[in-house]
Parts: sequence; C-alpha cells; structure tokens
Amino acid sequence: MGNNQEVQDVNVTAETVDEEFATSSVPKSARRSAWKLLMVWMGYVFVVTTMQVGGNMAMGLDFTEFITAALLAGVMLSVIACFMAYISCKTGLTFTLLCKYSFGKAGIWIPVFLVIITCVSWYSIDAWLIGETVNTLFPSVPIIPVVIIAGLGIIATGYVGIRAMEILSTIAVPLIIIFGIVSIVFSIDSIGVENLTSMEPAAGAAITFTYALALGVGSFSHGAVANTAEVMRYSKTPKQAVVIMIIAMMIGNTFMLVFGGVGMLSTGEYDMALILKAQNLLAPAFLVVLLNIWSTAQGLVYTSTNAIVGALKVKRIYVSIGIAIVGLTMSLLHFIDYFGTWIDLNAKFIPPFAGIIIADYFFVYKRKFPDIRKFDKVMPAANWSGLITWIIGSVLAGFGLLEFGLPTINYIVVCVIVRIILSKYVFKQEEKSIRECEAMQ
Repeated sequence: MGNNQEVQDVNVTAETVDEEFATSSVPKSARRSAWKLLMVWMGYVFVVTTMQVGGNMAMGLDFTEFITAALLAGVMLSVIACFMAYISCKTGLTFTLLCKYSFGKAGIWIPVFLVIITCVSWYSIDAWLIGETVNTLFPSVPIIPVVIIAGLGIIATGYVGIRAMEILSTIAVPLIIIFGIVSIVFSIDSIGVENLTSMEPAAGAAITFTYALALGVGSFSHGAVANTAEVMRYSKTPKQAVVIMIIAMMIGNTFMLVFGGVGMLSTGEYDMALILKAQNLLAPAFLVVLLNIWSTAQGLVYTSTNAIVGALKVKRIYVSIGIAIVGLTMSLLHFIDYFGTWIDLNAKFIPPFAGIIIADYFFVYKRKFPDIRKFDKVMPAANWSGLITWIIGSVLAGFGLLEFGLPTINYIVVCVIVRIILSKYVFKQEEKSIRECEAMQ
C-alpha cells in the first residue's frame, strides 16, 4: 500500500449500499462514472442563493471588479475543493468520517453540528424559495402547500441517495446551463456591452473588493469543504475528482455569480425566476428554477443525513424524517430572512476544517489513515490539536486578521501549519491512536 491509502472491496453488503456508506469507506466496486458525478456536483454548485450573492457583488462593484472577484472566488474555491476531492477519493470517506481523525469522539460534534445546522438551514431556505417562486410566477398558487410538497420531495431524493441524485441532476444541469446562457445573452443585448462594462456601483450599495470576494467564497465555502467528500468519495480516480472540481468551481460557480450579477444589472432582479420572467421566458423559468433548487437541496439533505448517520450510526430513514420536520418548520418560520448573516458566518467558520483535514491526510497521517472501523474503537474523546486549530482559525477569520491577498486561503494555510505543529510536537495523540490500530488483529 505504500504511502497511499487505497480502498479495498471488503464487507460490501446490501445494507451498507442502502445506507450510502455513511459509516464506512466507499469500495472500488461502488464508484461512479465521471459524467454522473459531474452532474451531481454541478447540481450542488448551481445554487440560486449564489445568484443573490452575484447580484450584490455586481451592484457594489464596477463591472471589471465584479468579474475579477467572481473569478478569484472560483480560484479559491477550486483550491479548497480539489484538496477535499483528492482526499475523499483516496479514502472513500464522508466529511464526518474524515473529521473523526481530527476531532475525536466528542470533538466530532463541532463539525457535525455545523454541517447539520448549515445544510438543514439551507434546505429550509430552498424549500421556501420553491414555494415563493411558484407563487411569484403563478400568484393564484399559495406558498405554504408548495413549500411542504417540495420539501418532502427533496427529502425523498436525498434519502434515496446518489442514484436518485444522478437522475435528477442529469436532467436539471443541462437545462440550467442552456437557459442561463440564453438569459445572459438577453441581458447583455438589452443594455449593451458598452453600458454593461462601464457600470459603476449603485448609490449606497458600494462594497469593498475584499468584502465582495468574501461573499463570493462564502456563497459556496460550505459546499467546497463539507459537501465535496459526499460526492467525490464515489470518484474512480483522484484525477477524475480534481478535474470535476475545477470544472464545477471555475465554470459552474462563476457562471452562477455572473448570471445573478448580469441579471441584476439588466433587470433589477437576481432571482433566476424573475430574471427569466422579465425576459418573457415564463415556462422555462418555472421548470429551470424548480430543478435548480431541487438539485441543490437534495444534496444538502444527503450531506446532513450522512453526517448524523456517521456520528450516531442510526438508520437513514429516521434521520431523513427528522430533517424534514426541522427543516420545514424553519422554512415556515421564514429562516430565509437570516440568509445574509448565515453566508458571512459560513465564510468564517467552515474553511478551517479544510486546513485541518489537509494537514491530517498529507502530513499527520502521511496519506494513510487507519481503518475507520478500528479507529472508531481507539480515537480519543477529544483531539486537542484539531480542536485548538479550528478555534484559532475561526477566531482569526472572525476578527478578519488576515484579510489580504486571498483571505480564505490564508486561514486554511494557517490551520495546516498550526495543526501539524500541535499534533507533532505538543499533544501527539495521533501517534498513540496509530499504534493501537496497528496492534489490532
């Protein structure tokens, strides 16, 4: 095996397949094709809320700065996502299982809690957006019944897992791309290239470039860090996983930011449905927005379900029911009103996890994590170097102490360095765990 952890085809049962390998590594025999994984991941990336961020960025910057910020956000997200994709492909593990090596039995609840509350919150927002969009396009249709029906449908495909997600995303992603391009062309044609490129920040809406970049990264930082592993653990090769990430982050995420930004500048709307409706594309607006939101929301349900199952080892069906109850309650209580604040928090507290996992895989465990089944039995209650590293990274980000160059990358690099130093020279808990795993038969 050398220095590279390779996944073996062992103990593959009907139950582990049905439970989406939430408590074990995805074996080689269960890996999926590049096209299917690209479609599923683009379904994650094509987020309606990213369009809102793009609209805010476009209104607060001149056009050149907006495009530059959107591209740089794509670069930063690509770097994060490529590392996470590589590690998850090599190990076959979910984000929660990867975090077990970094945080311990009790400590694991920090990343798990943040993943759960973020994904369930986002699911609640997406369910509401479907109801609100249908009501906007067809005012005679009430919002709440649509929210409940859509929310239950999202839960269903998220529960079934990667197979159902592939089918829906393969339909949704091409339609979103086609009508997104059509909409951008219509937008540019309506205001003219010269007028578009010469636009200045709207009165009272100007923001700094650094803040705009933070918004762009924050719009999908959680996805790049915590959702990547859920999909890319099914990748057949690390190269395949990395290429998918580059395409998705540099093209897919940037596309959504630009779609929202240009739409805002031309129609005064960042919402995909309202942009398409303003361009006399009502029927496509209904279909595309429904599929777009659904393809993202099902992934959020999938991630949060895997997180809870991985931490508690309970049946997916019970977890899915719980997510439906909590998420729909939040949706009906209009959690969407807090979306802007939530995006900002994501940009601060989620990226440090990437630095810790990167340090663990490449430096602390030297590209060979112990078998997760053995490690479950010996891991400490709290891995202090992982916990302290996350606190340091979050505090630095929370107070904006490294806001130069590419800030998110700065915080991740700091976490990599701190994690290595603490684990190698201060606490040394990993060495003990490795020895105990090796002693097991």
